[in-house]
Amino acid sequence: MNEGLYYCVNETDKKSQMKLEIQKVYQEPAELMEGGNGSVVCAVSHVKEGTRLLWIEVESQQKFASADGFGIEFALSVRNVTLKRSAWVCAVFYKDRLRALLPLNLTIKRQPTQPDQPNLSTELSAGARIRSRAACASLRRSWASERQRTIVNNVCLESSN
Repeated sequence: MNEGLYYCVNETDKKSQMKLEIQKVYQEPAELMEGGNGSVVCAVSHVKEGTRLLWIEVESQQKFASADGFGIEFALSVRNVTLKRSAWVCAVFYKDRLRALLPLNLTIKRQPTQPDQPNLSTELSAGARIRSRAACASLRRSWASERQRTIVNNVCLESSN
């Protein structure tokens, strides 16, 4: 990290000193799957007694304080992440005064959706013929509704003539 004491010198050779405190927020793992579990982490580099970290879920405004009330890092487990609940803020307090708000937008990958299945009633009743017994068997296994199975059976029976 780049924390530490920094000195600035102005045009009149007057020195000033500043202590840089690094604050960061991140998620673990770096990419979450929608519906999966992970953590949001808030870390500060320099903690004085009386420093508290608090996570806020933006959508619900729900607040989560660390168990010990203060610390250098606060990792909060997040379950069943959703795109709707992807915005978080870490609030850093020192002696009950708000010192920083650190936003975090979770990187969430959508669950893959199954492609739409073709409409059997229009495709097969439009004159299509199934010639392979293996193809018929495969279709019978993959189409669950009674109507779909009936159409497949009729087309497969017709093609065996």
